[in-house]
Amino acid sequence: MESRSIILESEIQEIENDLDHFKVIPEYRELEKEAADLNAHMRRLSAENGRDRDLQRYIENAMAAEARREWIE
Repeated sequence: MESRSIILESEIQEIENDLDHFKVIPEYRELEKEAADLNAHMRRLSAENGRDRDLQRYIENAMAAEARREWIE
């Protein structure tokens, strides 16, 4: 049991040492900004896609109504 404790303490010390010396690569900030820009672009495209679907439904309904009106006349 004591040897397991010594091993775990050693592992903890190693992990703490790794954390103390952890550095983010310089490119990370650039990649983070690019990811945020792409995310915003995808949200805009998704919103446009929703508007396009709504417009398509409106046009299809209008065409169907027109076809029914012509059929009745």
